[in-house]
Amino acid sequence: MKTLIIGLGNIGTALIHYKGFEKNMIKVVTAFDIDPVKYKKKIEIPVYPMEKLHEIVQSMQVIGEAE
Repeated sequence: MKTLIIGLGNIGTALIHYKGFEKNMIKVVTAFDIDPVKYKKKIEIPVYPMEKLHEIVQSMQVIGEAE
């Protein structure tokens, strides 16, 4: 399942590097943040501004479910 992280503070960064998701077939494919410095941060996945959330989610086919 593709997923994303919103907010690249301490917790968001820790979630990106967490290897436990792999055993549950969860793949973090992108992240979003309001801080422009983080868009160029060297991490394993691309980081985008919040304004691109809808566009990127659709293009990457990230699906969320609400219960």
